[in-house]
This record gives sequence, C-alpha cells and structure tokens, in this order.
Amino acid sequence: MFKHFALAWIVLLGWGAFTCAHAAIPETGYDSSWYISNFWSGEYPPGFSVIESGTIVKAREKMDKDAPQNVRCELPYRAVIHPWNNERIKKSQIEFLSATKIVPLIAKQDFVFEGFLAKDSIKIPIKKGDIIKYIRNDSEGSFEVQITGKEYTGDQNLFDHVQDVAANQFKEEDWMRLNCENGKRAYIFLDEIISENDDHSDRYAPGTTGVGPGQTEYGKARDLSDSEVRQLKTSNSNNVAEAPAPSAPVLSTALALKMCSATINDPLRQMIIDMIVFSGKHLGQSLNSFKSDLDNDYGSFLTVHDDATVERVDEHTGKVGCAVTYDVDLKGLASKVLDEGATTRAQMLIRQMSEEGKSVTKRLSYTVQQTSGDSLMVWFGLQSQSSASAPRRRTVRCVFVLNGRCVVFRR
Repeated sequence: MFKHFALAWIVLLGWGAFTCAHAAIPETGYDSSWYISNFWSGEYPPGFSVIESGTIVKAREKMDKDAPQNVRCELPYRAVIHPWNNERIKKSQIEFLSATKIVPLIAKQDFVFEGFLAKDSIKIPIKKGDIIKYIRNDSEGSFEVQITGKEYTGDQNLFDHVQDVAANQFKEEDWMRLNCENGKRAYIFLDEIISENDDHSDRYAPGTTGVGPGQTEYGKARDLSDSEVRQLKTSNSNNVAEAPAPSAPVLSTALALKMCSATINDPLRQMIIDMIVFSGKHLGQSLNSFKSDLDNDYGSFLTVHDDATVERVDEHTGKVGCAVTYDVDLKGLASKVLDEGATTRAQMLIRQMSEEGKSVTKRLSYTVQQTSGDSLMVWFGLQSQSSASAPRRRTVRCVFVLNGRCVVFRR
C-alpha cells in the first residue's frame, strides 16, 4: 500500500542571496538569480546506489559547475545515496543541496492568493501586474514563493492566475557534499552521476545504478546487501519497464501485434496508472518494484481493452508503434487518492474530471521494442512522435508537472 505524507514547507523571500533559513549553506558558484537550499525536491527525490567496490568519481571542492573536478572521491561500496537513508547520511556526513532558478510570476488578473504561512492557512489579495516570486518546488504540487517580503507556500492553482512562463525557465540542479572513502570531502553534481537515455530512462555513471531494493518503503531507505548488489548488477537498469517477450526472432506483422498485446497487462497497465495518479514518478527501473501496489491500490479504476493495433513498424530498430483503448474512472480515483490524504493530487484529478468528465475513454499510443535479453521495453508515444497521447506524462528528469506538462526540470 502506498503511503503519502505532507511535508512542512519553508518559503524564502527577496532577490538577494536566497538560502534555506534552517541550515548553513556553503558558498556557491550560483548568482543571486538562483535559490540555494539543503533539500532535494519531489515526493520521490532522486538517488543512486554504489555497486562496484572502489568506485571513484571526479568531484569538486565547492558547489560550482565551473570549478575544476580535481577531487578523486571514492564512494562507499553498497551505499544508497538518498535523502531517505538516514544511516548513510550520518556515516558519510552527506548534505543534499539544490539550486533552483528564481522565476517571477506576474498576475494576469486580480485574485486572492490562498496558501500557507508555516502551518497557518492565509489569503492575500493580489492585483493584476503584481509579481510573485517562485523560489523552489517542494512536493505534491506545493512550492515556495515570496509575496511582498513574506514567505508563503503555494500550490499549482496559482498558475491559473499568472501569465504563462516558458517551461525551460523552471530549473533545479542538485548536488551532494559528503565524506569520501579515501579521506576527502567533496561536492558531487548529481547530473554527473545520473543522466538520461534517449528513451528518458536514467543512465548511471560507472559503478553506480538506481536505488533499487535500497528503498524499503515511502520515506525510508538503507544500504544494499551483497545479494542485492549482485541482483542489481545483473539487471538491465536502463529499461523503462520489462515484460516477458515473444520468442519469435522475425519481426513479422503477426509478431509485431503479439508484442503490442503482450505488454498490455504488464507493464503498460501499471504505467498508465502511474501516469494518471503519480504523473509518472515511478517510470524507469523503479516501476517493477511498485507494479503490484499500483494494481492493488488503483487497478479497479482502470480498464485497458484487449484491442491493440500495430500503428507502425521500424524494421531498422525493431521498434513497434502500438495503440490501445483504456477507460479510467477519474471520480473513483479522485475519491481513493483523497481518502489517502494526498489532497493536492486529488485536486489535480478533480480538475481533470471537470474538464474531461467523471469517466474517460482514450486511445493511447505506445512503442514496444525487444531487447537482446528477450524482454520488451515499453514507453509512451510512437517513434519520432511526442507523447501527447500519454495521460499527464512526466519524464524521468522532471520535478513538477502542471496540467500534463513538465514545468520544473532537473538539469
């Protein structure tokens, strides 16, 4: 069963050197247009594990991308570097740091801002043309803002009242500072450990991979055992999702249709649920760990029909473009999510329901490709096509989704 928790937000103000007030922030290479905090945002923050003994990465002496990578930092073997792994944080004295681009949001109309000041709900009249400064994303659609010199927490309803801002203006860059195994202390830029494949799945630096079984439950993580390391070494951590693949070696029309149909119940069904309920937060290698929970908790609200068709076949790459019909009970999902206490996510579903109806039927495009290991990779959209048909898609590197598009990215 998924567990959801609301976090306590801290909102920082002003255009100067923006930092979290509750912890010391080191000197960085970022100018005053960035907000620096000791926090990685998102309901499911990123992380990685170390699966090779003696893994060394090139690190820096300070939090500055322009600084030389002149520190050889040996990472602790079997460690899970993640904000939820409290024991590892203590052992390696890890600090999780982020830089978020400050974005001015300009009111396009008079309205009343509804948010929180600490734990107290507040309402503030806003005039057309007033500027609200976006400071940082938090989790479950909440983020930090500044209004006339005071700190508040807002949610995505604010975007209904401000002028559109290009998605590429919202950026977050994550860092960590830790004690290396070879006696040094260094800063590591997360994007130099975790980058992105063409299919939007994560690609990890040599000697590292995803958190995997190191995440034991929501909010808790631990280091890996030897057997878990062996398991991760033999798994294909770059697959978006895996399903048993047909054994026929020739990509005939019949085989292409078989590939489309073989993935409907696993993993496409769980991928759709994850997109609608969690904006795709579990896509990537972590989906396999959550598939049964997704089905058990939300599967009764989704029907994926056994009507797959082949839309296109790329003989060169072996990619098969497919389409299938699904029905989703948005009202039931919203009620379920609300019962779990995830009010922001429920509000998103209610808003979608007001736009599309209580029950929705859609035709979904997706792509299937057989791997050398006789499994199937599955992802939304057709080859050379945007994934507009996917419900509320969030890419692996996305931090915050608004109305089906990513508005805050980790770079």
